Amino acid sequence: MNVTRLLHVVWFFLALVVAGLFVIEGKPAQTLVWGFSAVVAATFFWKSLEDDATEA
Repeated sequence: MNVTRLLHVVWFFLALVVAGLFVIEGKPAQTLVWGFSAVVAATFFWKSLEDDATEA
C-alpha cells in the first residue's frame, strides 16, 4: 500500500468519525458534508486501485 492510498484510508475513517460526532450533536448539515467527504475519499481510493490494475 502506497502513501496515497494510506492517506485516503485515513481521510475516510476521519471523515466517518467526524460525521458521527455531528450526528450525536444533532447537526445534519455538517453530518452531510463530512459524510460526503467520506464518499469522496472512498472514491479516490477505489480509483487508485483501478489505476494499478490497468498498469499491471
